[in-house]
Amino acid sequence: SGQSGEDKADPRDSSELEKAMHKAVEEENYLEAARLRDEMAKRESGVLESMLLRTIDFYRAYGSGEITAIKSFWSQSQEVSCIHPLSPMAYGQEQVWNLWTEVVTQHGKPIDISCDSARFVRRGPSLLLTCQEQFVYG
Repeated sequence: SGQSGEDKADPRDSSELEKAMHKAVEEENYLEAARLRDEMAKRESGVLESMLLRTIDFYRAYGSGEITAIKSFWSQSQEVSCIHPLSPMAYGQEQVWNLWTEVVTQHGKPIDISCDSARFVRRGPSLLLTCQEQFVYG
């Protein structure tokens, strides 16, 4: 009636899983290496799905001009940055928030906007999102 060990998620973080997978390969324990590879892929898939859903929610907030909701999507870190058309690159939380406040208040009314062709690229611990924005001012 209990779950087998294979059904439980591995408690290690992604970098620990990757190291364990390489060690398993070195030890020619290919079954364990495959299990770890699959666990890493499952986690990555979950992260990307979560990020895509958050991106959809972000664009809903953006389209309706909900600046507080927009701000909630951004990291609290000072390492955050944002590139937005027709604006200089924003570095740090305050500049990013000021940029989005300006962008939302410029048009003053909701816009129909979506993010098409979203692509995620992992860069170490960061996930970079690029997309093509489609919009019509209301």
